[in-house]
Amino acid sequence: MRLGKGYDILVLDTPHLQLAELNECIVVMKDFGEVPVTRLPEKSIVIANSENTGQLERLESMGQRVISCGKNNRDTLSYTSLTYDGIMISLNREITAFSGKKIQPLEIPIKFNTAPDNVYDIIAYTALRLVLDDYDSEIGLLY
Repeated sequence: MRLGKGYDILVLDTPHLQLAELNECIVVMKDFGEVPVTRLPEKSIVIANSENTGQLERLESMGQRVISCGKNNRDTLSYTSLTYDGIMISLNREITAFSGKKIQPLEIPIKFNTAPDNVYDIIAYTALRLVLDDYDSEIGLLY
């Protein structure tokens, strides 16, 4: 358990979502995970892989607010360059953080020691940090 500033966060890795008693939540879909059949709380934000078209179609049919992550500049978050030691992630359109703050398009440099096997994980994690208003980090200095 880590304590700090910001939102209370409960992190679950589960094949089935039981969120009926939550007022709001952020769901980060696994790369090619299945969309829950249950309705998500009204104030939910879903972060999803744009390459999983079935997942996106299901979320849209449920009327969910989706932040798409992928390789294309039509995605909410994508990347413009990828090297062995870093990635440049682009926020391609305005998003609203949980606090209500509007975050305008920007580029976010992310450094790492070795290139990841799955770029979606890094983009999705960056989207999560933006939605949670991660002001106390290098990302927070960008907006």
